[in-house]
Amino acid sequence: MNNINTKLYKIALKNTKNIYEIPKGYIKYPYISPGGPYSEHLWDWDSFWTTKALLGIINKTKNLQKKKQLQNELFLYAKGALKYFFYYQGKDGSIPILIKEENKDWFSSTKNKNTNMAKPVMGQFCNLLYKNGALTKDESLKFIKGLDYFYNCYNERYLHKNTGLYLWANDVAIGIDDDPATWGRPSFSSANIFLNSLMYIDLKEASFLQINLAKKVFLKNF
Repeated sequence: MNNINTKLYKIALKNTKNIYEIPKGYIKYPYISPGGPYSEHLWDWDSFWTTKALLGIINKTKNLQKKKQLQNELFLYAKGALKYFFYYQGKDGSIPILIKEENKDWFSSTKNKNTNMAKPVMGQFCNLLYKNGALTKDESLKFIKGLDYFYNCYNERYLHKNTGLYLWANDVAIGIDDDPATWGRPSFSSANIFLNSLMYIDLKEASFLQINLAKKVFLKNF
């Protein structure tokens, strides 16, 4: 790494303490927050993107012992975040967008079918942790069951039958604020390309995880 990258690397690692959160209220596992004004907030894709970014930074660590230590710390908080999205999964498979210590479903994602729920990054999140050894086979199989309910709910709530595209319920908590393709539009009218791209990638990652685990089960039993 050059001098600039080295400085950024050190700053990133130093500031992880600002996003690693201890359990409070409804959140009973360690978890990852976006930090800043959103400290102590467990957001859907923020926890995934932060985990992915930090893993990339940590993997640049040359000291193998230090690298392993940093990875284990990250995985502790990342697994906690992932677990709690599925812990509060609705009966219809819906997953909250935001969990706070005083409210397990801030946007009523699991109660109101006419609002948005967690963005389709949960398959990517599961596979990221599995591929890096943070999830066991048994843990991953449990998440696969939750993912199946999650995608079924997306199909039930947001899939437009005539086009085969997914729709945002509205412009609330979609993560791409002020996007003219969605912002201020009528409910269930925006087949946003970003949402559909995310869903494609998420299904692909979840399929890879399921196939990989199925192979392991098959080889073990035969």
